[in-house]
Amino acid sequence: MMFCKNKLRRAHYDKYKCRLRDGFTYHCKTRAKEGQVVFFGDSITEMLNVSDWYGEYSVKSGYEVYNRGIGGDSSLGLYRRAKENVLCIKPKAVVILIGTNDLHFEFTPDFIAMNIENLLKLFKEECSDCRVILEAVYPVIEGRAGKRKNKDILEVNRRYAALAEKYGATYIDLTDKLADEKGNLREDCTFDGLHLSAKGYEVTTREIVKLLP
Repeated sequence: MMFCKNKLRRAHYDKYKCRLRDGFTYHCKTRAKEGQVVFFGDSITEMLNVSDWYGEYSVKSGYEVYNRGIGGDSSLGLYRRAKENVLCIKPKAVVILIGTNDLHFEFTPDFIAMNIENLLKLFKEECSDCRVILEAVYPVIEGRAGKRKNKDILEVNRRYAALAEKYGATYIDLTDKLADEKGNLREDCTFDGLHLSAKGYEVTTREIVKLLP
């Protein structure tokens, strides 16, 4: 019975992800402007209120900021939907944050890096003028974030740094801003050990906005 419930829950969640993906695609085709700024990632991105945190930037710069985050997404998921959700509007800049869910499902750093390399290649081929900003995976509070371990996150981030240099992307590692003295995500920057609190978004926005066009 529990297996059936979990399977049903997963099916509902997959439909939710598909609706978001399709909604983003529709927005790209009907309302979104080319040459704007896009945040691309999983639930940490989905929960980012771009109007609140990047509204002032948008007014000053003239760029609209679009959120293309889907909770539960993975590095492979981003690669698969990049064209229809992001590249179709030829963004001026894209901020990528992904990888924490891959680690929860115990994918290896090599597998994650392979997907990110393919994603960076795709942006370089399809939108060479786009400023690609690749974020390091954020630390977590171990024991409160599923199977994620900070040592694995650091290993993934080492690969991200090398890939960003290889493909001319901008790499930003906010670990020092978000982690406590033990390397865990700061308590004041999260509400559950994984996702960011308002304080967490304040910390990350302060640094990311410096890199936007």
